[in-house]
Amino acid sequence: MLNPTTDRLDYGDLLIPPAGFKVSEAVATTYSLDLETLLSIPLALNFSKNLDIDFKEEIVQIHEAIRRTPSILTLYCQKGNIKVPEIQQILYSYLEKCIVEIVPRKSSSFHPKVWVLRYEEIDGRQIRYRVLVMSRNMTLDKSWDVVAELDGVLGRKSYKNKNAGISDFVRYLARKGRKRKLSRIIKELSFVDFNINGLGATDFHFHPIGIPLYHENPVLQKPFDKLLVISPFLSNGMVKKLYECSKYRHLILISRKDEMDRRLEKGVVEDISAYHLIDDYVESEFKFDIDADGQQDALKSYHDIHAKLYSTKTGWNSSLFIGSANASEVAFSRNVEFLLELSGRNSRIGYSMIFKELIKDKNSLFQEYKCEQDDTLKENEAEKHEDTVRKIQYELIKLSVQGEVISLGGNLYDVVIDVDLRNVENVVPHNYKIACYLFLHKQSIKPLKKSIVNTVRWSNIVEAELSSFLVFLITKTPFPLKQFIVKVNLKKMPAGRYDSIFNMLIDNAEKFFRYIHFLLSDNYVEEALIAGKYKKGWKTGVPLDIFGKEPIFEELLKAASRDHNRIVYIDQITEKLSQELQKQPEVEQFLKFWASFRKLIPHKKRKQYGN
Repeated sequence: MLNPTTDRLDYGDLLIPPAGFKVSEAVATTYSLDLETLLSIPLALNFSKNLDIDFKEEIVQIHEAIRRTPSILTLYCQKGNIKVPEIQQILYSYLEKCIVEIVPRKSSSFHPKVWVLRYEEIDGRQIRYRVLVMSRNMTLDKSWDVVAELDGVLGRKSYKNKNAGISDFVRYLARKGRKRKLSRIIKELSFVDFNINGLGATDFHFHPIGIPLYHENPVLQKPFDKLLVISPFLSNGMVKKLYECSKYRHLILISRKDEMDRRLEKGVVEDISAYHLIDDYVESEFKFDIDADGQQDALKSYHDIHAKLYSTKTGWNSSLFIGSANASEVAFSRNVEFLLELSGRNSRIGYSMIFKELIKDKNSLFQEYKCEQDDTLKENEAEKHEDTVRKIQYELIKLSVQGEVISLGGNLYDVVIDVDLRNVENVVPHNYKIACYLFLHKQSIKPLKKSIVNTVRWSNIVEAELSSFLVFLITKTPFPLKQFIVKVNLKKMPAGRYDSIFNMLIDNAEKFFRYIHFLLSDNYVEEALIAGKYKKGWKTGVPLDIFGKEPIFEELLKAASRDHNRIVYIDQITEKLSQELQKQPEVEQFLKFWASFRKLIPHKKRKQYGN
């Protein structure tokens, strides 16, 4: 259940619909967001595939999955915590619409990690829901984590009181953006019968924290005898409080070694039983990353702890809390968090079972913590820098950055953005520099001056490379660069931007025919990506033709007889093709042939797609 080496869950696996179902809607929350991770989500949502693919080489193959995603997914994250990908791709532009940024209150975080997925049975007979409560962000981090999955069926019986926590949480999100998209989920959640049979529990409760009407620490709402806590980030005050609230003054804490060195007083350490992952495991692979709780910038490994778990024992019974909240005051008093409470017998889900599995196992990766106080000047300076960066970042994410796209004629545009820094003087020391650049245009970094309204311009940008993403940079030598993405409200964004992206990706006859084949074949994703039949962006292999060895003609006939929607969309994309591609002989031949199939499309649908 909790073994860091054997019990691994993949993000994609958790999202894949049950057999015979498709995703109709999904809402997700995360503190920080890695765009490359988000780019892989569409395969699970749209094609029930968890594929480990190289996006650098196989961008075109997943275009269709990504194109569909904004109509299905709404993703909420803390503003300023979208990470800048190492390689910037135009495909990220498709995902702008599904992201809603939330500005937290000062000294707090929007920190929940929850998925709510609505699945429709293919034949339309049943609606299912899945709630995923996680400790991890939507990033490439491979740290040790826990997740709880609840599946339920939509019926007529009301579970309003039981499901109030998750319903109120989604309702809170809807007020932050895309309210209309979430209205159906909000209405239906009260009628979903969630099943917990596979979790070893007898009861459950949803606990949003930090939203209206939900401000209590659910872990401390009921008395308990003993407590086991897993938390990567801590505060001395909260650890002390958890210890003192246990009837028998008994607390087992599992955390990161460096965090306990940094946060816990020696007297607190002496009162509790503390453990951490062995150094060899933690140091097996490193990555530079930003703290998941907004507490620090540090070198962190893939293999350290990221799980948040609280297990209370009262007699023979236990309550298990899984979710996003760290053992810190800020988590339970200022942040927006989410915990799922599972209740049952101690032997099934509780304190004793977890301790035995993690600590007492002969192959345990955990060792007892020995208090080491290390308060060097270097670390103190780093902490001061981190605090300053957080303050600067908060002032930047509070800004309502406005901009405009200006047409230069043809396919070229200028982008003008106003960044008002008149009120940041007090939080930006003189030796810190702020700059920005438009996503996809890293070569054009614009320095920003304090105390004025900065008007910055990027010139001669082709339509496909326009973006609502703006990258901020905060620098101070010799500390690491801090950079993050925010969405900008850009007026007069051209309506044909996504068509331009399509044509930049589908820029020759071979790619066009492969794309048509992709839309017509239910098994093409598996054939192309798993078997590796057409690698490197479809630049190799034998081109498809209309009547050749891999006949599109036959697939079109099948689609015309059983699925008009595919024919409608193929008709739509033929209208998107660039003039240059339409003139290529193979494509020109196909378009003449396609005219016969257009007659099969109902007139209303042709009009709907502008045909």
